Amino acid sequence: MNLRVLSTLCCLSLCLATSPALADEAGSGVSVGVRTGFGLPVGWLMGGGGDADAPPLSSWVFGIIPAQLDLGWFLSPRVYLGTSFQYSHVLLASNCPPPSLGDCVKRHLRLGITLSYHVPISSTRSHWMGLGTGYEYLKPRIRSFKGVEFVNLQGGTDFRVSEKLWLGPFVTFTMGKYMDVDDARFHGWLMGGVRLSIRQEKKKP
Repeated sequence: MNLRVLSTLCCLSLCLATSPALADEAGSGVSVGVRTGFGLPVGWLMGGGGDADAPPLSSWVFGIIPAQLDLGWFLSPRVYLGTSFQYSHVLLASNCPPPSLGDCVKRHLRLGITLSYHVPISSTRSHWMGLGTGYEYLKPRIRSFKGVEFVNLQGGTDFRVSEKLWLGPFVTFTMGKYMDVDDARFHGWLMGGVRLSIRQEKKKP
């Protein structure tokens, strides 16, 4: 995990969490969310003998269908700190090799931490943007790849559909490297979809 980004997020969250104005503010509380959508690969899987030989990630993976769980805390109505776990179904760019050449288990995992800022437009609508970092695992065919997600940028809009339930679209862009290859190259994922979240908010006294 990118230690610089992680340490920055931890320092910011610690300062926010220890601020009495935020810790006791109405609107803070636990949040649990799930999201899904579709993701496209960007960049390179690994290096080759030269730039022309570097295989793009899209030559192995056409796309992913993610299912993500979010768990965190609203330190205030505007500031959220949380963790996430994502499991994705992988859509290959080409067919799996014959069974005689090995197992072709397709999976993609992401684990990370996120700090986001929310801008309430009204009591029923809120825009948000976030910054995160984490760990990534990809097994598109026989071989697996593990690496660092240096940064991910997120944004979206939440609409209140009931007292505690929020629903809305989101977009995420990640940037990282698979570190268990001879020549690590940058790659990313551009994902979009919908997110459903439940917020247990503190009420005004």
